[in-house]
Amino acid sequence: MSYIRITRFSVDPSKADLAIERRATLIKTVRAGHPGLIDARLVRVDERSYLDIWRWESQAALDAASATVPGSPEAGAAFSVVENPTLEAQGELVDES
Repeated sequence: MSYIRITRFSVDPSKADLAIERRATLIKTVRAGHPGLIDARLVRVDERSYLDIWRWESQAALDAASATVPGSPEAGAAFSVVENPTLEAQGELVDES
């Protein structure tokens, strides 16, 4: 089974394009060092709020990335333009219907 990590954050609408661009750079970097990332989806909830949903092939892959990625320059750049990043949920995907 795969594992999901959902992060909620806000972005000033004037910085939304920059946030999306930096997120894409972060995802490329993560994939280069952690091939267990299956996909990453970004959901705009409203004008300022987003849910970032990353799907991992295993808990071990998610844990390995979580141990190294937050301190990377790409993560720093991506998170410097968002507000209030919060881990919303993390867990095993048990059904895809």
